[in-house]
Amino acid sequence: MSLNFKLPKTLWITWISLLLGIVVLGLIGEISDFDSEVDSISQVLGIGILGSIFSFFTYGIIIWPPTLIFMLVFELAFSKKKLRYTEIKRLLMIEFIIVSIPFAIWAMTEDYLYWYYFIGVLAISQVFRFRDLTKVQ
Repeated sequence: MSLNFKLPKTLWITWISLLLGIVVLGLIGEISDFDSEVDSISQVLGIGILGSIFSFFTYGIIIWPPTLIFMLVFELAFSKKKLRYTEIKRLLMIEFIIVSIPFAIWAMTEDYLYWYYFIGVLAISQVFRFRDLTKVQ
């Protein structure tokens, strides 16, 4: 299978990474707010996990689909049948930079520092995608 078809097929890695990243962030936030006199650990875990998943699919519907669609269009527009190792790396790095710019701007202008966390999750997902794309078959 040529890489111009394999690149978009690895977008699921980004989607799962973002979902798991939001769940981890939700758990960290709930655990940091944990008060043993008021909360039980099951409440904290339930809110951390289910609340994060709920916010991913409600609030995130505004952010994540356009991000993933942009990534898909970018990859389809700039990939070719035969990509070398360095070209894959360059394509994913440019894509990461372009996608990260709005998140960094929102983090600064909206004073919502969690966007930096999402930039980190996106970077990790690009590394996993790169590893998946360059593994020997």
